[in-house]
Amino acid sequence: MWNNRVSTISDGSMGIAAGRSLTARVTIGTPQATGKLAWVRSTYASQYNHAVTCFESFDNTTGKKRMRGGRLLLYRLLIFAVVVVSFVLGILSSNVKAYVAFPVVSAVVYLDLTIWNWHIFRINGNLLHSHMIKVSDNVLPGYINRFFTIPIYTHITDHQILAISNYAQTAIAQLIEQHRGSDSIKIMCYTNSYQKYMKFPIETLLYFIVFIGIFIVAITSVVKQST
Repeated sequence: MWNNRVSTISDGSMGIAAGRSLTARVTIGTPQATGKLAWVRSTYASQYNHAVTCFESFDNTTGKKRMRGGRLLLYRLLIFAVVVVSFVLGILSSNVKAYVAFPVVSAVVYLDLTIWNWHIFRINGNLLHSHMIKVSDNVLPGYINRFFTIPIYTHITDHQILAISNYAQTAIAQLIEQHRGSDSIKIMCYTNSYQKYMKFPIETLLYFIVFIGIFIVAITSVVKQST
């Protein structure tokens, strides 16, 4: 299950994503496309990890940690199925003691994932880089974020670059000032949808409460059976 069209970085550098080219009169030549199209899973961990990858695409930003469980375990339909099966087997465990193993193990796994991912969110801190510029959805049609290399002090004729420049003139002007003497600046533009990837996953609070309940019920059942 995949969703959300995004842009990621290949070759350790940044450029115009998904094969776009930029026409610009610049002495160093035309910037080449180095980004690539990607699809982010709908789990909160995969979305957060995408934001981490984008942040680390800029210089001197390594060292961030990744959340776990995003590839499979944190799909909402799977979690719902695990919860239902856990409660059913918890009830049936009064007759078959071995059934209690599933709710106990599933509760431990999901509680561990939740606590770990909370820890990662806390220690990683802010994932907004100074080279990230928020734009409206119509500037990046079909994407939630995209990477660009903008030549400095050149006449740019690429329409999407011009739209971004016009939308965020102040931010780009500040970056140009900070990189005086450079031939280009590297930026990532993002929309409101991307911003949600960096926020605390509220749904994890529900997961924690549900699996704590499952764990308590399962342990209580084990205790009753042993007495």
